[in-house]
Amino acid sequence: MSSATSGDRYLLYLQPAMQDIAQLDDSLLAPIQSEIEKFLSMWDVSKLFAKTPTSHLGQIKKDRSDVRAFGSYWNAGDVHVLLVLALYKKSHESEYWSRVPQFSARAESYHEELDKHAAEGDIRDALENFRGRPNYHLVGPESPY
Repeated sequence: MSSATSGDRYLLYLQPAMQDIAQLDDSLLAPIQSEIEKFLSMWDVSKLFAKTPTSHLGQIKKDRSDVRAFGSYWNAGDVHVLLVLALYKKSHESEYWSRVPQFSARAESYHEELDKHAAEGDIRDALENFRGRPNYHLVGPESPY
């Protein structure tokens, strides 16, 4: 998951992350969203993840914050995507960590889908198709440099 990157950046919030966001109040949500959005401008993506339990999954956390997230980094050429799979309160950490195999498998499935679109040359169109769809939230493209 480590690499220095430039190019277009996208954040793609998936389910259950969208449902998790709806259940958190702004005071809990703001710190973790701020940490996740650092992806849009950071040079070394590996610094976003506090822990990487699998090759497809990383934990995102902000120090002294009560909310954590699971995300997955994907890239092809100059397109970089952070898939946000789940957000959870620190008090529910063991429950979410027990689901790491499921989150990792889901991330891997999205990676395969994105790989297919990248190979066909329509990755940006495929990402734009998520915009405005229920159960998804797409941020980007943004270019950090």
